[in-house]
Amino acid sequence: MKKKNIIITIIVIAITVGCGFLFYAFNAEDKESTLTLSEKTWIENNKNNIIDLGVINNIAILNYSGKGLFFDFLEAMEEDTGLDFNKISPVPLNIVLSLLAIIGLESNINFLIPLYS
Repeated sequence: MKKKNIIITIIVIAITVGCGFLFYAFNAEDKESTLTLSEKTWIENNKNNIIDLGVINNIAILNYSGKGLFFDFLEAMEEDTGLDFNKISPVPLNIVLSLLAIIGLESNINFLIPLYS
């Protein structure tokens, strides 16, 4: 019985160490790019896709008229990774509500207000 417990303990320790090694191998950062293996794989799989990003515009400190901190960061990320970003500005709630009224979908207003709050 005691020998059986020792064997089970050794197997559990070996499995734990093996899982820890695998976790480290997949999440270790590359010294040159500081990207993990899973991040590099995702980038390679999505290089041919255009990724839509909603960037709030007209905030004087961060973004204004398509220039600013967020746009500079996204441009640098596009150059470094080869990804394509479609930078779109979210539509204000008053425009959405007026469009719904024009096309006769006022019943959807109660559904949309929590999304924009």
